[in-house]
Amino acid sequence: MSPKVKRAYLAGPFSSDLERTFTEMVMNAIQERFGDRLDLYVPHRDTGIVMPNSLDAQRRLAFSDDLNAMNAADIFLVLLDHESAGVCWEMGYCYARGLPMVGLWTDVHKKPNLMLEQSATIVSSIGDLLSALAQLL
Repeated sequence: MSPKVKRAYLAGPFSSDLERTFTEMVMNAIQERFGDRLDLYVPHRDTGIVMPNSLDAQRRLAFSDDLNAMNAADIFLVLLDHESAGVCWEMGYCYARGLPMVGLWTDVHKKPNLMLEQSATIVSSIGDLLSALAQLL
């Protein structure tokens, strides 16, 4: 009997090439280790990148798609190093839904915001994120 496939939502900022590269590095590590047991939704990959100058219809569709993915998720994963209002909104929404959350915070120079820190299991490396995710699967 194969293990049940769970759904995870990976939130992270993706406005710059650097942010997208880091998000994709984390995404690839997750898929490599858990691809057979986890359906991973990544907004910039699965919905596309919506910028301030995107058409209103594109913006509404991205919001709807992301919201549907958050509603379908069993687990919420969040990249916290680069502060993003959208990521904070997603995190609050998923916290209110009662989803287990794992936040990756690699910045050794400061701590995450109190509300973010208290609403998720915070880890400091991709390896620790994979270990925390393994416990949820």
